[in-house]
Amino acid sequence: MVMRLQRAKPHYYQLYDVLLMFLRNYIIVQRSLKKNNPSAPVWHFIIKRAVKSEDFYKVNKMTSGSLELSLIAGLNFLGEVLKEWKGSNLEKTQEELKKQLEGQGQGQGQGQDERAIQNAIEQAIGGSVDDLIDRALANAFGRVQEYASLKASVEGVLSEMGVGGGSGGSGFALEGLSMLSYLKDPDEFRRRVALLNSVLKAMKRFEDRISTLTKESVVSRWGGVAGVGFGDNLSDVLPSELGLMGVKDERVRSVGRALFAWKLATSSLQVVERKAGLEFDVYIDKSGSMDGFIGRGKERVQKIALAAGLGLAVLKRNVGRVYLFDTELFEVDKTEIVRTLLTVRADGGTNIEPVLEEILKHSDSDKRHLIISDGITEVVNEELLGRFREVADRVFLILINEEPPNYNWVSVLKERGNVYSVWDVASFEEAVSRVITG
Repeated sequence: MVMRLQRAKPHYYQLYDVLLMFLRNYIIVQRSLKKNNPSAPVWHFIIKRAVKSEDFYKVNKMTSGSLELSLIAGLNFLGEVLKEWKGSNLEKTQEELKKQLEGQGQGQGQGQDERAIQNAIEQAIGGSVDDLIDRALANAFGRVQEYASLKASVEGVLSEMGVGGGSGGSGFALEGLSMLSYLKDPDEFRRRVALLNSVLKAMKRFEDRISTLTKESVVSRWGGVAGVGFGDNLSDVLPSELGLMGVKDERVRSVGRALFAWKLATSSLQVVERKAGLEFDVYIDKSGSMDGFIGRGKERVQKIALAAGLGLAVLKRNVGRVYLFDTELFEVDKTEIVRTLLTVRADGGTNIEPVLEEILKHSDSDKRHLIISDGITEVVNEELLGRFREVADRVFLILINEEPPNYNWVSVLKERGNVYSVWDVASFEEAVSRVITG
């Protein structure tokens, strides 16, 4: 839209008029309208006809007082008019009418002048001027409705993700979901909104799965809530409720069991999950091919959306860190994951070595590391590969739509059964479950 208008080269007065006609209240617009405009008779006629129509009233009710909605309506209205303006050379028609009306001194009377202008316009465009206005207003109304709906959807998604800054807010106003980005490329704007919705869906699925699986893993590791086999030093690694179970007084022990069971049932075990060694970091490939899809039919989803959904779930459940990588690696929070999805087109290749180097920084902990990619590279640094062998038991690789290659570091993981090839959402979820439960 923006590029098309730039090529059409509208007059400043046209841009000014279409903004104000949608920004101002309907009544003020009616009162402000000039009876005639000898300097731009064709343009004045089109605007006058437009603002007196019922369709304009419908659009103005939505846009009045909103600068961004008024810009969307005004520029889309203008874009439709300018297609005829340039294609039918209405500029020439306007100049001829301007000279004709100046020569007559506006002597025919307003009604005769308007009929002459309408006839000249319709002769130039080869059709009805009212049809042109109807198309322009319908275009404006449709775009305003769509943008308002998409914006509301985005703000709802970001709220559920726990990420601040809606499409019109300070966080993302200039970063992929702004009014300007919609005007520049509506298709790309729609794609980004669809991507965010897919990420949210994936996040919810993995958040529930992480919560369930980590609780099961805690119970499996430390015993059931009946207190069987908890060991001697629970107070050092688990919450006080479990520590109470080691007290000799049965009344105190029963209180500890009850409190632990309540926390287990209400998903209040984040501290337990972290201290029980269930933390795992996720490394997500954001290179170009991850913009493709996995699965079919209703379960068809972008690979990056599925992986990002898991990353957001990991951060929301507070069970680990999340990194994005292509040829470089950087740690991200929830906001940065969303910002990257919105502002950076997946592009470029991958380099796995920065990922392995980061994993080695945490070699003294028991955390697990999950790498998600759809195509990785060989490790050239033999010294790095040697050190990686020492921690490979806790490293897992999920390959999307890809059989495991015979790369040296992948072979190390394959020897340990830590490589999963996935071809749909169900197999991806199953691989994640295996990583969590070990």
